[in-house]
Amino acid sequence: MDLLSGRCRLLMVGVGMTFAGFAAAHDGHSHDGHSHGSHAHDSHSHDKHSHEHSHEHHDHSHGPHVHGQGNLQLVAEGDAVYADLTVPGMDVVGFERAPEDDAGRQAVRDAIALLGNADNVLQLPDAAGCALTEGSAASGLEQGGNGHGDFTAAFVFQCSNPDKLDALKVVLFEHLPQLERVIAEVVSDTGQSQQRLGPRRNAVTIAR
Repeated sequence: MDLLSGRCRLLMVGVGMTFAGFAAAHDGHSHDGHSHGSHAHDSHSHDKHSHEHSHEHHDHSHGPHVHGQGNLQLVAEGDAVYADLTVPGMDVVGFERAPEDDAGRQAVRDAIALLGNADNVLQLPDAAGCALTEGSAASGLEQGGNGHGDFTAAFVFQCSNPDKLDALKVVLFEHLPQLERVIAEVVSDTGQSQQRLGPRRNAVTIAR
């Protein structure tokens, strides 16, 4: 989870900069043109840097911890889409402290399985021909940690017709009734935006 989520956060450093600045920052950490569908990298130092970078920018990239609010980062770059989601534990399992019984621990495992399935989180348009190449979910609660107990999920998609990817839907509201809104930070090849989503307005617009 750390490496995948770290790559998504690294790509989102450009939010708040101009897109040209974002692209330059991303190009400085080139993926050497290889597929994101594989965890194999030519340079181990890149993954190490991404992992360290994710910790350094965690608070900035994921936004404030607010009950009822998830934070979604989306990057549409060429034929790839990167998504990084954070949701408070209270909105997922109804608690945010380490579970003290088997029922609580099972609830955390079930929630991780739910969020780790991209179909429960995002719906991309069929016309874009997008396929999931990486996906994972995690929570500090599974390690027995205290604090806010957020759940995180990260996904990478490859799209055969990226020009058709002008919007997608966040379907997570159907599975988490306590979730009231999602704040989406969106970066594409031509622009960036922040969008507020809810159960009745769940479409994210992507500038193409």
